[in-house]
Amino acid sequence: MGAYVLSHAVQNLKKILCPVSPIFDATILTAPDVDVDALENSDKLLPIHNLTKEIVVYVNKNDKTLSAAGNLLVESTNVQDGVPRMGLNGPGKKAYTKLGVPLTTIRCHDVDFDHMSHEEFGSGHWYYKRSIIVIKGIRGTEER
Repeated sequence: MGAYVLSHAVQNLKKILCPVSPIFDATILTAPDVDVDALENSDKLLPIHNLTKEIVVYVNKNDKTLSAAGNLLVESTNVQDGVPRMGLNGPGKKAYTKLGVPLTTIRCHDVDFDHMSHEEFGSGHWYYKRSIIVIKGIRGTEER
């Protein structure tokens, strides 16, 4: 939901301002429920490269909520093979060359969730809020 809102904000910002220098040190996308090509598409998140110095994407292929979202999009859009979500495996390969700012994907597939109860971990979507390792990584990005 947050990446969806960010995408629309970026589209509106590109219409009203063209920053000479980035206004954000870093943009952190955690479990983004957007199309895998969102950072490659000027109608989605690509314009964010004008607003930020770097982009960090946290992904988890075990995120059942994002898997379900992709499956729901299949039903609503008549796409045969599913609509891949960026939060499952990261951005498309073209994004790494198209953006023009550093792009890092942090794969959280193997984060240890054994210490969490089912209620805490649930569908796997909240890993970035529940895993100490992921939280420290996000804080590290914020402190740079």
